[in-house]
Amino acid sequence: MTVTDLTNTTLADIARELLSCDSIAITGHVGPDGDCVGSQLALGLALKEKGKHVIQLLAEDAPLNASLAWLPGADEMIFSGDYDAYLQENPNKVPDAFVTCDVGMLSRIGAGKDVYQRIKKHITIDHHAIDTCISDFNYVDPDAPATCILIGEVIDNLGQAWTPDAATCCYCGLSTDTGSFCYQNTTPESFSFAIRMIESGADPATIATNVYQSRSLASLKLEQATISNMHVSDDGLWAYSFVDKKTLTEVGGTKFDTDTLVDKLRCLEGTQVVCMLREDEPHSIRGSFRAKNDQMDVSVVAQKFNGGGHKAAAGFTYKGSLDAACKAVAAELENLVKGFAKA
Repeated sequence: MTVTDLTNTTLADIARELLSCDSIAITGHVGPDGDCVGSQLALGLALKEKGKHVIQLLAEDAPLNASLAWLPGADEMIFSGDYDAYLQENPNKVPDAFVTCDVGMLSRIGAGKDVYQRIKKHITIDHHAIDTCISDFNYVDPDAPATCILIGEVIDNLGQAWTPDAATCCYCGLSTDTGSFCYQNTTPESFSFAIRMIESGADPATIATNVYQSRSLASLKLEQATISNMHVSDDGLWAYSFVDKKTLTEVGGTKFDTDTLVDKLRCLEGTQVVCMLREDEPHSIRGSFRAKNDQMDVSVVAQKFNGGGHKAAAGFTYKGSLDAACKAVAAELENLVKGFAKA
């Protein structure tokens, strides 16, 4: 694997820094996915086994997706905005270090930014390649299939034996970020790490049931709407769809119920790149790009909308109407596949 130029430490050094701390705050990004939550929780569980006090923070004041809320340790996560109240009850547990997992941008840690500014030592462990660095100890490896694999190496360097709970969190993060080991980022290391987690007590069937086989009725109704709203290009190389605010409200859905919809578009035969749009507010549209091949870099397209992510999976927020977002996305998808056709 290859770290970015902004990486200024090693995972072994990060482990040593954490071992020198008595209390540690850990956060992820807004809209946390399985890799984000799994990374946070696994690291926290391992540190607690080493006798450290851990404060698990949520970037936004919203409950976790039910598909992740069952993970070991999730019930101890608190909203970053409640940090002061927590310290009032635990005055001797002021963190020595602030760790960001699966995120390396202050704009993506929500209310955690205030906590970040009040703690001197900062550590980042991530696999998203960005051009900023917010930590004294910054480790970013975009070749890593999931941040959970990097967290796994930190845990190994802590000298901590794996527990079934930590293994469950890491397996969950790896599984979700590789699309159940179907995405382009799935590597031999992915399977090797998965085997280690299973041997350490993770149960793939239980994880799959909770993460993939416990969808709400609202999510299925939204899938129906997604198919109805789908637009496919004349050549069949790209497609997009959307869910508007009205439909989301009518079916009683939440933003979590839309998480899997982009993959329904990607499974269409012939498509090489797709985009799913969700209207959060009249002029705030959340978009998700997915690509099937290595020749298309959707992170570059997402960056045009002030978003980002990986080569085959990226997200953004469009400030404008849903109709304008659809037109803008369609134009970018058409430009992207033109380059693919020429290649």
